[in-house]
Amino acid sequence: MNFMPVLGNGHLGFQVMGDSVYLNGLYNGIKGLSHRARIPSYANIQVTNYVELNGTVKYSMDTKSGIFKTSFFPKSAAYKLDHLIYAHRFYNRAIVNQLFISRLNCTTDEDISTNLDKIIIKIGQYPGNATDDIEFTIKGSEEEQPCETDKLIKNTTKELTIKRICGNTKTVEDPIYQEDPSNCCVLWNHVPEEITLGLTEKTSMSFTFVMTVDEHFSVAEQEMMDVLAQTDLDLLDTHIKEWKHFWDDFDIELEGSNDSMRLSRTIHASVFYMVSSLPSFNTNQQRQTFQGLSPTGLGKGGSNLNDYQGHVFWDAEIWMHLPILLISPFWSAEMIHYRALKAFPAASDYAKETGYSGIRFPWESAFTGREVTQPCCPLVAANQQHVTADISHALRLHLGATRDIHWLKREGCKLAIPIAQFWASRAKFNSTTNKYDIRNVMGPDEDHENVDNNFYTNIAAKQSLQFGDFTACVCSDDSDHGNWTYIADNIALPYDNILNYHPQFEGYQPGTQIKQADVILVGYPLQYTMSKSVKYVLMHTFK
Repeated sequence: MNFMPVLGNGHLGFQVMGDSVYLNGLYNGIKGLSHRARIPSYANIQVTNYVELNGTVKYSMDTKSGIFKTSFFPKSAAYKLDHLIYAHRFYNRAIVNQLFISRLNCTTDEDISTNLDKIIIKIGQYPGNATDDIEFTIKGSEEEQPCETDKLIKNTTKELTIKRICGNTKTVEDPIYQEDPSNCCVLWNHVPEEITLGLTEKTSMSFTFVMTVDEHFSVAEQEMMDVLAQTDLDLLDTHIKEWKHFWDDFDIELEGSNDSMRLSRTIHASVFYMVSSLPSFNTNQQRQTFQGLSPTGLGKGGSNLNDYQGHVFWDAEIWMHLPILLISPFWSAEMIHYRALKAFPAASDYAKETGYSGIRFPWESAFTGREVTQPCCPLVAANQQHVTADISHALRLHLGATRDIHWLKREGCKLAIPIAQFWASRAKFNSTTNKYDIRNVMGPDEDHENVDNNFYTNIAAKQSLQFGDFTACVCSDDSDHGNWTYIADNIALPYDNILNYHPQFEGYQPGTQIKQADVILVGYPLQYTMSKSVKYVLMHTFK
């Protein structure tokens, strides 16, 4: 299962052949136990009699169209079966399974009448065990309701009996910031145990099975009605066109050797998986508010220990934001907006609780914006404060790429200025060195906690102060920012003038085993200016 692809559309995410579906922003669990709430996957539909039918099965993942396909060719060569599954890019509340059966070497009514093969495909639906995260109000035998067929195109291969379950997550993330559990409604049309193409039936036939999910029943229901009103081919075509629009607007092409082609496939796969967790540009119904990008995407994170639990942390701004910014400034703004939603009151409260001004973002964030790092790792949560500066870095990149002053005044300044306030209060003047120290932190190198003047953290804080000073001027903010540039210019930056390099942190000894080289990250992605000789020593010291 770990090698099966993950599909999504920014609203829903799931792993192919897995028993779980995850919904944007739906979390369950108190504080550090918060994780993506598992929804049973009624879209986990599989053909069960491949072995009995005796033939060849092929699997393929098409990142151009976001479709996973299972193709079956029976030994008799009488027909071909294609099973498609995808998270619809336009009908973004829907996960779609489609089965296309085509008789081979049979194109006329006369051919059908002489064809002796009756095709029986057995189907299984595997939603897995009941979820531990959602208290569905309808248990056991799910409620059924007939569709209003006058709203639908007459299509005898569509199963029009709809089942539904609705409920709430069992535990809020923090009662201070979340008063009530989150809602979730799931609908799916009935999946029969078998489908049949009779002796005298068409040369081809298609079957569509749909699962829709939303926090509001009315939205999930409308999506189901709208999806079932499409012909099978139109439904598929609408999805493919949305992906085509994306790839037409953005692509990276490599020319050259076979190595270049392999690299090209890797790049396209990376782009596909990031985009699959981002909201669709064009949707049937109004999009939900985007609730952040986790390192393993929307289709993972439903356990207390695996896949970062679906949490958002520094990877979003430092590693994923820049390529996403170049793909689409809209998505960049959505990622930043997630942080803006969580800044007040949660990040503001966090700064006050720890004795500082402005806003301090947690190392790991989910639904409310409070700290949700696992209880196992208190030092990580307490010390990895560079995440707040990393967010300022993303703000600066977004402004640099878009030159959007209106965005800066509307949202950017609301984050950049209080972030600078945090670092101005966090940096303490050292009368011995006449520098500003940032003590008791952890850089990206998680093997060393509670260190002083971590080079990465201090550079990121320095840039945050500089950007905060700039934005305070642009936005005519009345904050006391007169000394921010002075602090930035005089922040402590460890330097060994004998070895001509920057140690990872104050007191670092060359040769000490580290998890990763924080000082290299200062060159990229922070793009801090250093002399060529210092860069050379750093690269060779930490290679």
